[in-house]
Amino acid sequence: MVAASGASEAEKARAMADLPRLQQAYAQAMLPILKQAGSTRAAQWIPGIASFQKWQAEKPRQGSEAEQANEYLKEMNQRGLWSKATDNVLRNLLVGFGNMGTMAAGVAGMVGVPGASETAAEWSKRGSDFLAPIAAEGGNSGTASAVFGHVAGMIGPMAASLLLTRGLGGGLGTMSTISGAQTAGLQYAETYGQLREEGKTHTQAWMATAPYALASGLATAFLTAAGGHTGFEAALASKAGTQTAKEAAQGFWKNLLLNVPKHALADIPQELPDELFSQMMSALATNHDADLGKVVSDFIQNSPQLIAAIALMGGAGGAMKARQESSSGAEQTQAETSQKTDDTGSSSASDQSSSTTTTAGRPSTPPLSVEQSQKLIHNVMNRPPEQRGHPTTQADLAQAQWVVREQVQKLESQKEPLSEAQQKDLTDAKAALARVPPLFRKDARHDENTRRIKHS
Repeated sequence: MVAASGASEAEKARAMADLPRLQQAYAQAMLPILKQAGSTRAAQWIPGIASFQKWQAEKPRQGSEAEQANEYLKEMNQRGLWSKATDNVLRNLLVGFGNMGTMAAGVAGMVGVPGASETAAEWSKRGSDFLAPIAAEGGNSGTASAVFGHVAGMIGPMAASLLLTRGLGGGLGTMSTISGAQTAGLQYAETYGQLREEGKTHTQAWMATAPYALASGLATAFLTAAGGHTGFEAALASKAGTQTAKEAAQGFWKNLLLNVPKHALADIPQELPDELFSQMMSALATNHDADLGKVVSDFIQNSPQLIAAIALMGGAGGAMKARQESSSGAEQTQAETSQKTDDTGSSSASDQSSSTTTTAGRPSTPPLSVEQSQKLIHNVMNRPPEQRGHPTTQADLAQAQWVVREQVQKLESQKEPLSEAQQKDLTDAKAALARVPPLFRKDARHDENTRRIKHS
């Protein structure tokens, strides 16, 4: 770096002569950080993660601890690219998963749960200390290493979003809320901890940081909702697919080629403003007179690595969505095939004995649940018109309509006022029936009458 500068030869010589002293001073300053990060169980037990203590124990070392730290940093920076990248990725991966707990504790602290703020701050600092030596040890040297380090740090929060969103039934609203809570909780934990280290009381730190963390969370939720049709958000928020197994299998590779580039690029306009706004709010939370121009400048300087990481995660989300559409289509077709098989068997049994006939002439073949019937109606009506005319499909559709109409009549004839849930059920049932064109509704009535005559 000195040789490549535009300084005179005399200035370069002086800088090179002073370099050992500067390196020693830097190692002295880094020593507490190296000892803190190297003493963790992860650094001690997991191969690939650099540790000052493990390095010291490999063989007898000469000189003071500061001199040993200087030698250690030289060796770490001389490692191969693969070793540096592995160290960087493993550290970020572990901290990313640890941030799941930090985010939850941060949200709890924001809403006033006793002790949660202190716990969140402690966990946040522990993660920061573990990542602190990366730059000094050369772990993030090279664009690829830095990008994959960013990606590794995103995996933990993404896993939390996946588990919570799926556990709560999916949907864009659920996912947006969870994403916003993650941003708010993590920022609060970090900024609250910084102010407490500066001597602020709990109340002072909470009042200074919670509003800015909330603002960041709301921005994330809004941007996620606005751009939730791309990347992992699209895969997390999507419901069951409507493709048949054949359609899904034939279109998988086509969807993969289309989804990966599209989602990789489409995530950038959402994630970049979100990250910039969060960094600005973090700066203002710890210093109301923060130089936002410098924050923006630093963000722009680091944005190429962030953009590459976002593109990788968005592309992976596109691949996940393509795979999800393929598997959900196969599952749907398998379920429909099972229904048709059961329908055939039940009809044959009905011809042989009237004992299989249920009360009021209700068909004894599946689908018997209202939810399943509504899903079948939507799936059939999402198909091309030429695929709806198959006799078996028409029979399934007629039966599903029968079940849904029974639900509508039951709710509309109820004497007591409908609850909010019942009103929603009635609206959903009517919406499903409204999707069937008159021609199919006529066929459905004819098929229903035929069933009733046959069973009577």
